[in-house]
Amino acid sequence: MKPSGNSPGIINNPFVFGKVVKGPYFLDRKEERQEIASEIQNHTNLVIYSPRRYGKTSLVMQVFDDLKKKNRSFAGLTIDFYRINTKNKFLLSLTNEYAKNSGLTFEKLLNIIRKTVQGITPSLEVAGDGTPKINLQFTPASLNMVFENIVKLPKKLADSGKLVCVFFDEFQEITALNGNNFQKELRAEIQYHDNVSYIFSGSKYHMFMELFENKNNPLFNIGKTKSLKQIEERYYNSYILKHLKKINPEFNKQSALKIYQLAGGIPYYVQMLAHETFNLAILNRNEKPDEIIVMAEENIITDKNDEFLLIYENLNLSSRISLDIIIENNGKELFRKRLIDRYPLAASTLKKALNTLMEKGIITRSASEYSFQDIFFKRWVERRL
Repeated sequence: MKPSGNSPGIINNPFVFGKVVKGPYFLDRKEERQEIASEIQNHTNLVIYSPRRYGKTSLVMQVFDDLKKKNRSFAGLTIDFYRINTKNKFLLSLTNEYAKNSGLTFEKLLNIIRKTVQGITPSLEVAGDGTPKINLQFTPASLNMVFENIVKLPKKLADSGKLVCVFFDEFQEITALNGNNFQKELRAEIQYHDNVSYIFSGSKYHMFMELFENKNNPLFNIGKTKSLKQIEERYYNSYILKHLKKINPEFNKQSALKIYQLAGGIPYYVQMLAHETFNLAILNRNEKPDEIIVMAEENIITDKNDEFLLIYENLNLSSRISLDIIIENNGKELFRKRLIDRYPLAASTLKKALNTLMEKGIITRSASEYSFQDIFFKRWVERRL
């Protein structure tokens, strides 16, 4: 571990969370990286699902970096649907992703867009951070024609000889943008992009599965489906131990396993807990590893107390009881009559409360169980039982 270049003597914390993780801080996922890279090279569309905080975005961005190192002509376009609230914004984002990956000057790009996308007036603007970006002006009457032409831009890149992948992150948010119509328009265009790979990723199980597994929806069978699992503890534990032992040699395999298990094996929260443990280990070099880990978990829950309290206070009684039911039954078989009879909730009320909690992003559902999105919120609620 090297001291920070800007602050001599300060040790860099190797456990990164809260942003896209790439390069030396990216952990494992070798098989997934190889598989996704291979599918991109074969122009296959992918539908990738996992709960939040499993590292989908970091994984795809790392694959993009892997491909750029192997193939100079690779172009990875990324659209984050959490930032897209109108069709116009989607078109602007896709245009600017095309611009970043075209290798052309903005002057040439503006000329190309003027010639190939009818019904718009493109111009160059400077963003708040000083970077140039393309802006588009068009009338509502020309929106359909503009949409059709802009969505063809990735294929235009591929036709120029580039290996192209378009990454639609948190794609389930498309349901807020004119529902099925947007999906129909999108599929109508990209189904002919046989030399482009599209990746649709999402973290809201019920919404995501509805988009891609319901035969009545436009995007049914649009690509190969892949579920992202947790990183196996054997990989994570060796990484955790490698770095913590540099601070305190008393850290051992059991210490690393404890961090992994307390964080529920969820990559984001494993990184968070390991990050806090690392910082505390530096400040408390004489403390035992187990004591430091307990302190780290306590610090995280204490720091997030106000956030958790606000979430909890905004839940109705049915939702709060539903959280208790999930905890006490490990999220499984929640609708057994014997179980429901123990609580003042009808099965229909429980179902409605669980759906509300999923819509709020508090819990997630896999095929067989419900679980908390935030493992430390779960710990916080457990203390109230």
